[in-house]
Amino acid sequence: MLALAYALLRFAEAYGLWFQRRWGEWIAAVSGGIYVPVELYELARGVTWIKLAALLLNAAVVAYMCYMLWRGAPRSG
Repeated sequence: MLALAYALLRFAEAYGLWFQRRWGEWIAAVSGGIYVPVELYELARGVTWIKLAALLLNAAVVAYMCYMLWRGAPRSG
């Protein structure tokens, strides 16, 4: 059931981003931001290039989504 809920959330996010819905950007920013504390914890347990790359890539995606939310004009949805 959790896997189904996760998949539905990701499909909703993809739909929202594809059709440029504000709620899709919110889902992307929040769902990406949830992983940052876990990635920081894993990095604190031991630094590897893969852990560091995952953190930097995810932080870049979250920062971009927050930027789009901050600068974007109100849209439908």
